[in-house]
Amino acid sequence: MLAGLSLLILSELFPPWLYEDENTSAVRSAGYHFVTSPPKVRSSEEMKSLFALRDSETTQFIWVHKDGIRLMGQRIILLFLIPGLWVVLFDRRRALNFVAGGLCLCIALIFSGLYIFYLALF
Repeated sequence: MLAGLSLLILSELFPPWLYEDENTSAVRSAGYHFVTSPPKVRSSEEMKSLFALRDSETTQFIWVHKDGIRLMGQRIILLFLIPGLWVVLFDRRRALNFVAGGLCLCIALIFSGLYIFYLALF
């Protein structure tokens, strides 16, 4: 339980960030950084290679923001996974508890699949 709560706290302190090009609406992952210090926008050449832009295309509209979808996905997965594992592993005395824990784990598994699909899009 403590490990799960620690993981939840770390995911809130170090959220995922995105680089976004407003000209093309393309997005690229900027990694995980502390909540109050977003990643810096890289040099023009690095951003062009990151976004696969030609030398003639501009990168002046690229900005950095939190990836709200990934962050929400992490929250949902952890909020179902932590109690589900706790109930299934440590509180199996009642069948209803075991079923509720299993249901939480199934929901976490479904959202994990959706999360992996979202990551595959990038």
